[in-house]
Parts: sequence; structure tokens; C-alpha cells
Amino acid sequence: MLYGNYVIYQSAKAAADMFHAMEILPDQMKLYGVHYINEETAEANLEMAELKIKINHLRG
Repeated sequence: MLYGNYVIYQSAKAAADMFHAMEILPDQMKLYGVHYINEETAEANLEMAELKIKINHLRG
């Protein structure tokens, strides 16, 4: 998660996508230090989180 970090988001959509990805995979999405998250990065992280959930679901 975001303990002791500074994150700057390009937009509200970038922030929403990143927070949604962190909600989906709370123990696997970790940020350390100072970050700038643009919309493309946030969207890619969200897609990867959703795909990981779908793969885990298919594996049973």
C-alpha cells in the first residue's frame, strides 16, 4: 500500500484506477518512495490486477 510514501497522480482517474488496483490486490501492490503516476500507468496496473484475479479464479 502507501505507507510513508508521496504519490502525485496525473488526474483523478489515475488516482481512482490505482486505488482500485490496490483494493483488488491489497498485499501485492506496493509503492516505495516518491512516485508520479500517470493515467496510462494507473490503467495498466488496474488491468494487470484484474487479469491476475481472473487467472486465480480460473485456477480454482
